[in-house]
Amino acid sequence: MTTATEARLLPKVPVLAKKYGTLATFTLYPSATSDTDESTVSLGAPTVYQRYITPPADLEAELAEDASEVESEGVRFFLPSGALTSDPLPFTPTLGLRCTVRGKDYRVRKVEAKPSGDQVAGYSLEARA
Repeated sequence: MTTATEARLLPKVPVLAKKYGTLATFTLYPSATSDTDESTVSLGAPTVYQRYITPPADLEAELAEDASEVESEGVRFFLPSGALTSDPLPFTPTLGLRCTVRGKDYRVRKVEAKPSGDQVAGYSLEARA
């Protein structure tokens, strides 16, 4: 259940993100199809959304958890869901989601929903080039 404090504060998160944050572009391919027989993927037409995120924190290149490869540089940021506002997030972030932050293209590698009562206040995302 959403508390009175959350109900009062959550609508302010997108406003503050717009005022102090960074505009990011998220590209989804809702009509993507794959053919496993031919090992092909058809992305179809993209759907593009622009949303304000918290100022992104840079991530340095690092060794993957299984030590099999070096992960590229990236960014970590918070994407407000718009819960309890008139502008809810029109998609749910998933692994592999394409995003552009500060003019650089990334793919989401980690997604963590941040609940607030019975609502999702937003998502903590980590994206790498």
